[in-house]
Amino acid sequence: MPPQPNKEKFQRLTNFERGRIINLQEGGFSYRAIGACVQRNSSTVMRVWKQRTDEHRTTRKTGSGRRKWPNTRSYGLGAVSYHGRSNLLRIEGNLNSNTYVHEVLQPEVIPFLQGILGAIFQQDNARPHVAKTVRDFFSVQHMQLLPWAAYSPDMSLIEHVWDLVDRCLAREPRPAASKDEHLLRIQAILNSLPQTDIQNLFNSLPRRIAAFIAAYGGYTKY
Repeated sequence: MPPQPNKEKFQRLTNFERGRIINLQEGGFSYRAIGACVQRNSSTVMRVWKQRTDEHRTTRKTGSGRRKWPNTRSYGLGAVSYHGRSNLLRIEGNLNSNTYVHEVLQPEVIPFLQGILGAIFQQDNARPHVAKTVRDFFSVQHMQLLPWAAYSPDMSLIEHVWDLVDRCLAREPRPAASKDEHLLRIQAILNSLPQTDIQNLFNSLPRRIAAFIAAYGGYTKY
């Protein structure tokens, strides 16, 4: 029987984990799929989403006070490679397949990949990513994709890059006063990250995969 994850490690959600859950929910994933990605049960995912909904409802009712911009994943998309990183793209509202093609893939992803010899593009199975419009676009562009099985735990290195950005944001002396300021801060931090930090994440992949296999898909220190 495979070993069970240590329940003590599941007692608290970090702000980064909460941001991932919200981002996956906005991307169209089911509670069950999100739970599999973040190694939490469905009830925890539902609780996070309810809190998010309640916060939005409260903000609309009060109409005053300073808004908070708690995580990097709600205002921007980006990509990294071993030797570089893309520009940060601002996405307003929910991401759909047409927006993904015309505002993300065409203007940013394609030029970014063209500068990388033998590039393989990785994305998850969020609904906008796997829509027919998007699949047709990939086919026309002859893009090579990394296969992504359903309900796969998310081991994407970009999550750890966002974590580095979040930690830098947390050290800001004052909260951002607007979405624009928040995005500018994220872009500045992303630009200033040493490429060696990103390369170290890529170099750690064999260890990460080995730990994940040893844990039977359960919790790892990564």
